[in-house]
Amino acid sequence: MELQVKKITYDFPDICVVEKMMKSLFAEAEQSEISELLQLSNKLNTEFIAYYKGTEMIGFSFALYKYDYMLIYYLAIKKEHQAKGYGSSILYFIKNKHKDKTIILNIESVYVCSDNYSERYKRLRFYINNGFVETYAFLEHGGVVYDIIASEKDINLKAYKLLLDNISDTYKTSRIFKNKNQYQKK
Repeated sequence: MELQVKKITYDFPDICVVEKMMKSLFAEAEQSEISELLQLSNKLNTEFIAYYKGTEMIGFSFALYKYDYMLIYYLAIKKEHQAKGYGSSILYFIKNKHKDKTIILNIESVYVCSDNYSERYKRLRFYINNGFVETYAFLEHGGVVYDIIASEKDINLKAYKLLLDNISDTYKTSRIFKNKNQYQKK
């Protein structure tokens, strides 16, 4: 599936589409201001990319990279284009462009008792079907637990944490742990 790739910058013509996708596709606690992502782009090694089919923007990704790691912080596909292979095409593009890096994602932890269990499970299956594996490491950030999945099972959690700390000071209080039983709400 051939997609056109455009870098998202301050003068990006479809910035409003990116903002609408951010608000409609991510939980409020997981949303970032687009201006903050653009500021990060000026300070860190990042890729802020929009994906098009013809003239229509169908998705975007925001990723940071440092050391041997790339963290896909956002991957979004418009609802009407989901389950059509676009997300897989974007992951393929990213993985091929960064073959020298271990690619990491954080997804809401898959708990049977969570309100949106089927959505979380479907998301996990999507990434596993696209070559990612569970690391059995978890991130607790802002009261939410995320499964850390990656293109390789073994990742250096200290390097990963340093990458997160570069994004925002709020990650400095986050915890990373290897056993879900270690997570206890305070």
